[in-house]
Amino acid sequence: QQERSRLPLYFVRAETDGSHSASQLANGRAFENLIICAKNAMSAAKNLGKHIALDVVFVDFSLEDVSDDAVDYRNGMLAIFDEISSKFTEIGLGAPRFFTFFECGVLDYLPSSVLEGQWELSWNHAQHDLVIVAPSYMLMHDTDARLTPRGRKLRAAMSAEAIFAMQRSRGWAPPVLHLAECEGLELRITAQCEGGLVLDQTDPFGAGDHWGFALEGVDPSVSITKVAIAKDDQKALVLTLNAPLTGPQPVLCYAANQASSNEGFKENVGALWDDFEPAMHHDLSAEDLSLLRRWALPARLPIK
Repeated sequence: QQERSRLPLYFVRAETDGSHSASQLANGRAFENLIICAKNAMSAAKNLGKHIALDVVFVDFSLEDVSDDAVDYRNGMLAIFDEISSKFTEIGLGAPRFFTFFECGVLDYLPSSVLEGQWELSWNHAQHDLVIVAPSYMLMHDTDARLTPRGRKLRAAMSAEAIFAMQRSRGWAPPVLHLAECEGLELRITAQCEGGLVLDQTDPFGAGDHWGFALEGVDPSVSITKVAIAKDDQKALVLTLNAPLTGPQPVLCYAANQASSNEGFKENVGALWDDFEPAMHHDLSAEDLSLLRRWALPARLPIK
């Protein structure tokens, strides 16, 4: 607009169905309708002498999967990516870049298969170009777990940030915690992220004193006393324990066993992000703009 050039026409389409598993979704009515719509768009563009540039395909399917199997979920999602890529290439659109949000769920309803399935997909998505925009805990939900108007604005703004970054080959990856090692009273967490890690002192989602970190499978007497960024590595954290780690199956959780203290929808939350700086979004308040961060993805790590 500043260059007085013609603005592009954006065409957006959403398809849904009642699939109960990712494998069903790959062969369901939503997929069929999406392909019909894509063919119609290509036909319209041809008749108008226009070219279609495919920006992104969002796939929003996680808690809807009731298969209770993390591998089946991942394989089902890969089948969806395979089918869409194949059909889109066949009609001339080419294989798309897929985007999704990481669904965190609530403390009393987050099947381990859903969390593990998304985790598997985040690093094992075969040949497909998959971008995880952000964890869902950064979005506001009502008591029925639906996005509020404020949550929808934040989702749109964060999606725009991720799309803009990928279009300009800057890369986009929220922090992923992938290794937890304990020595004495120190639990060191190694992360994969683009910028240095930041523990948000304002704790906007009500994660509590430990910024969303919690222990599972340990003796009740063992607890976290301090969380800090490692002094020798801005992409690692050090958690201090009150006693040596003991228990049958020690697991470190982040945004997976720590419900928000805020009222309303009790979502699993955290307060860790990397130092990405968002662009200005004139339709957002200063408070909402401060929430546009690359928040770390949920994790459940066996402690070594």
